[in-house]
Amino acid sequence: MTVAVGSLQFVVLLLGLVRSKLFAVLLGPLGVGIVSTLDQLVQFVVQVSSFGLTMAPSRVIPRVADQGALAVSRAYGALLVALVLAVGIGTCVLLALALLDSGLLVRGSDVPRDAVALAVVGAPLIALTLFFTSVLSVTVGHRAAMVYVIAASAVSLALSYCGAWLAGIAGLYAGSLLAGFIVSIAGAWRLADTWTLGRGTNRESVWAELRKHENLGAFLGTAYLLAFTQPLAFLLVRSILVGSRGAVEAGHFQAVFAIAGIFSMLLTQTGRLYFEPQVNRESVPRVRAALTNEFVRVMAGLMVAGAVPPALFPDLAVRMLFSSAFLPAAPYLFAFVLADCLFVAGSVYLTTLRAQDDLRWSFGISFGGSVVLAAVAWLLVPGWGLPGAAVAFLSSRALMLIVAAVRLSVATGAQFSWAAGRAVLFLVCCLALVGVLGFTGVLDYAADLPMRTGLLLLALGGIVAMLHADERRWIRDSFARWRGRYRRRQ
Repeated sequence: MTVAVGSLQFVVLLLGLVRSKLFAVLLGPLGVGIVSTLDQLVQFVVQVSSFGLTMAPSRVIPRVADQGALAVSRAYGALLVALVLAVGIGTCVLLALALLDSGLLVRGSDVPRDAVALAVVGAPLIALTLFFTSVLSVTVGHRAAMVYVIAASAVSLALSYCGAWLAGIAGLYAGSLLAGFIVSIAGAWRLADTWTLGRGTNRESVWAELRKHENLGAFLGTAYLLAFTQPLAFLLVRSILVGSRGAVEAGHFQAVFAIAGIFSMLLTQTGRLYFEPQVNRESVPRVRAALTNEFVRVMAGLMVAGAVPPALFPDLAVRMLFSSAFLPAAPYLFAFVLADCLFVAGSVYLTTLRAQDDLRWSFGISFGGSVVLAAVAWLLVPGWGLPGAAVAFLSSRALMLIVAAVRLSVATGAQFSWAAGRAVLFLVCCLALVGVLGFTGVLDYAADLPMRTGLLLLALGGIVAMLHADERRWIRDSFARWRGRYRRRQ
């Protein structure tokens, strides 16, 4: 199932690559810096105004699935109504702030006010898209959820690019707004039967229905508080870059930040659609811990395979996915890649902590990571620029991963998983080695292609060595089947 979800997510990855390339060529570093700042603003608005309800289906619906379709439809209907009310009110408030003074939310005179308004208006539609994706994953299935994500990404890419080509940054967000309407209507139509089933018989209020679910209020409250921290910390980093170093530096930051997040996006979506419903269904803490460590081990191996290539060939990655105008950011790509990988691993442990209602620690770890990110960025970015942002992300992500893993082990009484630890340590060593070789000048020139290729093969060999015997056998059998089909076609 992980392979199936990952394969579909690969299509989303390709669409993201196409989007990055098209907008980099069309808008240049200045435009990309502005768009990335506005995108972070939209994410902040979504998180703040949705009160965590976009994530609630993955927690609530698996826990009532054994009660029948009526219970599922009631939970879905209550969550949907609550989300629409919350995101509508929250967005109106933040839109008023944006219209009164865009500098209150986004620093920098380069950011156009009409683009800020259009971006904020589209936030409720993005929240609905995230919500429908979560509901689809736990009702219809992972494949349907991923098809919906692919369709949403394709429609958004097409309409936003047309808008940007016609009217610049404001046109980009006008096209995104239209895409949001189309995708939201499609999601509501796909899930219409789920709500219709219980709509006629469910006479309880939305509030009464939500109160039925144990610890849901604490979960939503925690999610809401975190909505102010992590997106705000990201927005603060970008705002400091725009204010102290200029929008061009923010564009360079966006290049390495986006490339670093490409492969982790694959794994994050897989965890959200596959691992999160699974761990929420499980009720035994030790079994949850075992599932988590095994998932981290597999994810670490996949991250080595996906993260080492762009770190080894940063110039090529920047040219392919953006343009040569973004090359000043290439030397720091490995640090952002490593930070993103640590974030993915830490998020898996945090998901499990939330699943077993350890909300206080989950909130504390996430909040602490955001505070460290913001504080280090505030100290280092004005003077160091992009390297300062890299240090901020690395320090906060490493802290979150270590504390979350230790807390899960203590809370469940499970022993430390050496298999997961070795996999994560191997990931860190691979990317750190690439960074050291890059900064010392060993990998500065295209003539070093054989050495880079050799390092990549060594990393892949290390992954194979850490696999279980049955996993290596599955790879051999899969390769043999593929080779046999290829020979028959010949």
